[in-house]
Amino acid sequence: IHATTIMNASKNSDYLPLYSDPASTLAICPYNLSSGPVRVTVGTGDEILTISFHAFDGRVFYALSDRVAQRNTVSIVLMTRLQLDEALGADEQDDAQNDVRILSPVQRGLVVVRVLALQSSEKTSAEQRASASHCTPDTSALEN
Repeated sequence: IHATTIMNASKNSDYLPLYSDPASTLAICPYNLSSGPVRVTVGTGDEILTISFHAFDGRVFYALSDRVAQRNTVSIVLMTRLQLDEALGADEQDDAQNDVRILSPVQRGLVVVRVLALQSSEKTSAEQRASASHCTPDTSALEN
């Protein structure tokens, strides 16, 4: 839980679907919100980047691209309804929050980061970007 695993066709062929795109690098992070919110942080670059949030049964409940990045970083706090209500209660009115907060309908699920290398020369950079993504518990998201 909360550890990022890089998936690519050469290393994880038994786990990837047959239609996997060799130009894509996937980073997968299982999460559990029972102990608090989880912060997902991914650096951006020249490659196309998407982040999707899945329930363990495969349902996608949210997806976004690197267009939400601030200062070359996508930073998201994933929360349950109770955690979001607590965070909103802790926010001071004149203290603007810069966090992108996503409401998770499930306690446990997967974060999938996909980095697409448009040129074969970008593949190494895409793999580095995906492997640098983080999915960590973040109780500070509940404080003001």
